[in-house]
Amino acid sequence: MPPETRIDIHFANVDLMLLRPQYDGLVIRRADDEECEKTGLDYGVEVKPGRLFVLGDGLRSFVVSAPPQWHEDEGTMDDPSWFGHMRGTR
Repeated sequence: MPPETRIDIHFANVDLMLLRPQYDGLVIRRADDEECEKTGLDYGVEVKPGRLFVLGDGLRSFVVSAPPQWHEDEGTMDDPSWFGHMRGTR
């Protein structure tokens, strides 16, 4: 059996996010221009093309940020992030 792994996902320079508390699997995709415009109008923020990342289906969960980075390892949920110490984390 393969080892259990975790994936750290880091979004830098976050302007806005709408996240659920839990995901059963995760797909992240760059939003299209129409989704950027809709999100900007709905939330009253400027959303430049290429800075909106949709998590899952539709615009129910998203992050407006720099492109995300990710890292997979065999750490546990309580281990420090591969991305280093971040304010507000252990």
